[in-house]
Amino acid sequence: MYKSKYFKAYELVSKIVYGKFGENSYQFFNKDILIDLDLIRETYSSPIIINNWFWNGKYQESGLRSNCD
Repeated sequence: MYKSKYFKAYELVSKIVYGKFGENSYQFFNKDILIDLDLIRETYSSPIIINNWFWNGKYQESGLRSNCD
């Protein structure tokens, strides 16, 4: 399982998914997508916000969207 160099799993999935799978949430992403995401981050040398629920932000499903309740 590939783990992103720049993004923690909780930045890519919803609170519900992270609560169920934790750092294993990377399993839901194609390796090439995560590599491309890291490449974009490196190319622009700038932070990217995908989900920020972990820090009480309003973004929760801007990455992997769950249909879990």
